[in-house]
Amino acid sequence: MNEADRDRALANGWVAALCIAGLVASLYVPAYYAGFVYDDWLHVVDEPVPENAGQLVQIFLEPMSPLVPYYRPIPRLLNVAQKAIHGANPLPFHALNLALGIACALALRSLLVSRAIGASPVWAARAAMVFAVHPIAADCIYPIASGRETLLPTLFTWLAIAAYLQATVRGRTAALLCFALGLLSKEQAVVTPVLLGLADALRIAPDPPRSAGGWLTRYAPFALVIAGYAALRHVAVPDALSPGVALLTAPAGPVLSLLYDLQTTFAPFAHVVYEPRLEVWWSWPRVGVACVVASALAWAALRTDLRRAAWCLALVVLSLAPTANVLVQETRFAERWGFAALAGWVGIAVLALTRAQPLRGARAAVLNAIALSLAVLSLVRAPEYLSEDAFLARWRESDPTAAQAWISTGEAAERRGDYDAAVRAYRRVLALNPDVALAHASLAIALAEQGRLADAQRHAERALALDPGDAESWSNLGGIRARRGDLAGAVAHYQRALALRPRLASAHNNLALALRARGDTAGARAHLEAALDAQPQFAEAHANLGDLLAAQGDRAAAERHLARALELDPELGAARDALDRVRAPRRLPAGAP
Repeated sequence: MNEADRDRALANGWVAALCIAGLVASLYVPAYYAGFVYDDWLHVVDEPVPENAGQLVQIFLEPMSPLVPYYRPIPRLLNVAQKAIHGANPLPFHALNLALGIACALALRSLLVSRAIGASPVWAARAAMVFAVHPIAADCIYPIASGRETLLPTLFTWLAIAAYLQATVRGRTAALLCFALGLLSKEQAVVTPVLLGLADALRIAPDPPRSAGGWLTRYAPFALVIAGYAALRHVAVPDALSPGVALLTAPAGPVLSLLYDLQTTFAPFAHVVYEPRLEVWWSWPRVGVACVVASALAWAALRTDLRRAAWCLALVVLSLAPTANVLVQETRFAERWGFAALAGWVGIAVLALTRAQPLRGARAAVLNAIALSLAVLSLVRAPEYLSEDAFLARWRESDPTAAQAWISTGEAAERRGDYDAAVRAYRRVLALNPDVALAHASLAIALAEQGRLADAQRHAERALALDPGDAESWSNLGGIRARRGDLAGAVAHYQRALALRPRLASAHNNLALALRARGDTAGARAHLEAALDAQPQFAEAHANLGDLLAAQGDRAAAERHLARALELDPELGAARDALDRVRAPRRLPAGAP
């Protein structure tokens, strides 16, 4: 097939879609062999599956996780739905991320051929393929949890724009629905109406509003969606503090975010550099090359079509805005945050290259060479995403002083029962910075598992001195005190934890054990029931409640809870022994009729 035939084939929508899907599926074959990394453990492996409709609805009424006060119910809903179907098997989770990556590439193709950019079907297909093989896309497809939280809002935003540009009632209704789903996926989708408004203002959208009343009628529904989202978010995360304004202390933050995006887009590293500090990612040669390439493309695109190029540049800036360090954020730089902005750069490149006279005879070859180079980079990076050990080793290699990398290394060691390695990892963090509360809290847990309770208590108390509002740390300190025989101190700490977080299931469970040890069986039962109300799949709480009910003579209820505990965790040997005792036939006293 010659080039003309290939162009005609790519102009066919179905053929182009199959080519894009086939390319992405082939490039990301390593994902099928990947495991769980980093926050996949929190948001996938440790996430309980809802058992009824009420718990399903609760996903929309609470934060992503007690440890992560973000409101992102759609990714969480997908996570628990998959887990309910196939359990904690990483393959289907990676397969869905790959499908979302393909969907994003296809949505981008639709956006490129829309009136907003006006690319030919052939160039749109080629550009979508370049986008799909970019290392930024790889950074979203390989990690399950963090990648999904980027893929979903980006997909819904692009679908909303494509639907809106159809200029039909059905299309604008679909755009409104996609916008709502995007917001429920991640707050970055809030820029969608602004992008639509710019398309109308620049007259690159069909049928733009022609009066103030028309603008109000067109965009009032989007404002209502934002108001509804804000209300839901407030219900779910009522105590979330408004982030501070980072510009007050670091006014260069947005400029650095843009430069980081330019570097990762046009001069990416060959290996994964995960959530780097400025000192780690900054490279004068890379930044310089990226700025020159981006400026040249932008200049050529603006000369080609001023309004469409301006909209593409706005797509870059607005997509970056929510994570551009205008507000204080936990992580200042992350490659995946450039995923949505990549669409703007791709649009600019299409506008520039499709009409570049000096390259007219070699444009396809240039684009193919770029795609091949980016695909090689993504393949080189692939092994660094495939296992937690490889991922964390690469993170530590790229930045040996990254506290979170060492904390995650310690958590991984704890999961495999290697508490010596966990202690070493947490101590490494404290050697770098002795005031990291999370490192003290994690070290306390690891030391307690080793039986070094005095040291564990000292680090737990230091964690609370640094962060007195951490309910988990209060509960953990209570557990350490209970193991040291100080039940009164343990009860006080559990109660403090519950005052900070009334639905902290582990604190209810541990307080129940302490109260039962002190003879307060009624209080113990109430707190075990509260633990199960907060976390219905808490195996240990089921086991403890079953054991308590058995002691109180309620054999039927005890059997239900003990059986449920073993269903959730077959390794609970104490629950199995208690269940055997409950199910054992009762012997009648001698002489009884």
